[in-house]
Amino acid sequence: MEREPIHWQPITMLPTLVMMADEALAEAEEQLENMQVAVQRPGLLDAATIARAVQIYEEQRHFLTIYAEQGRRWQQLNPTGATLRQLETLLATTAKATTVNAELLAVLAQLQAQPTSPQDEDWYTAVGEIAMALADGRVVEAMAWADEALETVGWTARQRAELLGLRGLAWVDYGEFGEAVRDYRAALALWAMLPEDADRVKHIQTWDLLIQALLHQEDFPQATEAVTTLVQLVDTHKDGLFKQPDGPRLWMATAYHRALVAEFALDYPTAATWYAEAQQRAQTIALAPDHPLARLIAEGIERNEQGS
Repeated sequence: MEREPIHWQPITMLPTLVMMADEALAEAEEQLENMQVAVQRPGLLDAATIARAVQIYEEQRHFLTIYAEQGRRWQQLNPTGATLRQLETLLATTAKATTVNAELLAVLAQLQAQPTSPQDEDWYTAVGEIAMALADGRVVEAMAWADEALETVGWTARQRAELLGLRGLAWVDYGEFGEAVRDYRAALALWAMLPEDADRVKHIQTWDLLIQALLHQEDFPQATEAVTTLVQLVDTHKDGLFKQPDGPRLWMATAYHRALVAEFALDYPTAATWYAEAQQRAQTIALAPDHPLARLIAEGIERNEQGS
């Protein structure tokens, strides 16, 4: 993959780089611990999750190399006093983060070398059948596939979380929102067990689906609580989220949920802000005007204007 050219920074960026190196070290240490646990529990993570982690931390290794080189370039400026101390901190933190990153990539290589589950192919088959049945409106068939798959022993936590999410969709199509909520919550409990980078988009998607089901039930207190968690997730990972294929749509949905919760609380100015954000994002992703969410956003804007 061709990388963008490196733009070396003025030394005024030193505090920012120190912070970024600290964050990289903390993240690498946390994930190293998680992956060491996974090595002792074969099957906890599936191949796709491991491959994604490798990609993320190879990218981190690249940036740590840049941090170190930037630090060496700043050394040539012969800084003194507090600036010199900050620079020494940067170089020490970057060196430690680089060591931890190398250990993490070595553990990930161990995970990739472990035998893959013979059920992986079965899982992809099951997911494909459920998804096709849902797309064709064959809800009962989708439910049967999901039930059968979930009775199978040996899925990883991530695989089981995705299956529960799909069955939740089937319950929604069936009009059983309480059952959908139960499956979405079970899926979220599994996502919470996984490393943070296992599949952030699917994790956030599940929160989005849970909120929709709760709103169908008119369980506004639980929906509000779920929105709070979703907002924290999206805000924390916003930059990375926008790089994912479904990221902008999830941001739009989150903005809509924020607006709706503010409207429930009769906070019309805040609701107006988030409805406008949702509408802008809908235009950015070229959401069709007759799309259900586009209609909900338009109705929310109109309702909010009347309420205010």
